[in-house]
Amino acid sequence: MKSFRALAIAWLCAAGSVAGCNVDTSRGSQDATEAGSCADVCGGQSEAGCWCDTECESWGDCCADKALVCDSCSDGDIVVTKGFEPSADDKECAVETQHCVTNDHSSCPQLSPRPPGWCSDGEVVPGAPTFITSSDGMECQMPSSHCVTNDSSACPQLSPRPPGWCSGGEVVKGDSHFIPSADGKECELPQVHCVTTDAGSCSGGSCDAGQVRVEDVFTDADEEGFSCVKEVSHCVTDDGSACPQLSPLPPDYCADGEIVKGAPKYISSSDGKECEMPSVHCVTKDLDACPMWSPLPPDYCSEGEVRQGSPSFIPSADGKECLMPSVHCVNASICG
Repeated sequence: MKSFRALAIAWLCAAGSVAGCNVDTSRGSQDATEAGSCADVCGGQSEAGCWCDTECESWGDCCADKALVCDSCSDGDIVVTKGFEPSADDKECAVETQHCVTNDHSSCPQLSPRPPGWCSDGEVVPGAPTFITSSDGMECQMPSSHCVTNDSSACPQLSPRPPGWCSGGEVVKGDSHFIPSADGKECELPQVHCVTTDAGSCSGGSCDAGQVRVEDVFTDADEEGFSCVKEVSHCVTDDGSACPQLSPLPPDYCADGEIVKGAPKYISSSDGKECEMPSVHCVTKDLDACPMWSPLPPDYCSEGEVRQGSPSFIPSADGKECLMPSVHCVNASICG
């Protein structure tokens, strides 16, 4: 049997070729979706042949802008999340991202219940939700919970902030990060950010005595169903003593699972830069312990480019984790 990770990678690869899926196009021409628009024809058919009615999703002949022009996320809920990126004055900028979350639960993976006694000797702590593409072109909001150790010695010790840290800025609390603890559970690392009060500084900053790391960050485009991708720079400190010191994982960590490296996390360092924290996950080999994905619609991303983001990880029903692939439909002309 293939591992859960292998199946996840296969799903990602398949997402790049969904245009070749077989669909019923007897009602109209699927090719017409590339040129048609729903402007002034919501509920009907455009001159180009594509449709803007409630049945077009099941037929696979919707105009590309139907969700934006006719729906405005009416079938979902807008959820706003806040992120942080470097500012030009060596602080940070708070960036809000809107997500159109589907109300159709069948379009999202179904979560399995926790095994009895999960985290009986730790503390269950909710984390920030993750957002993945739903099968109806919107997003699924996936909850996150973590088994945090009660043994503080199994976690890295945080360095105190330098005197005068964030003078002239605003201290803002962010979502906690979670990393593996030395006893096989997790450590909760609180996050605080020094947000600039100078709006003109939110265009990047310098990185003296550090190393610049760049990651791709995906955000929702103005048109529903599309994403924009931008590069976010992190100024990673060269001073290892300014970052938490990680404890080694126990020798039997993930003995009956698969250790998978995740995307690194970036947290504030004590010298005003950032620490790059590695991420490892114990992924289950039991497919039944993870939610099942719904296939993407046949015309998914017909007018954009399918881009793979860093996978996310959610708890599995057997006390390990499930690897959740991340697929985005990027349209550069919409993003500018």
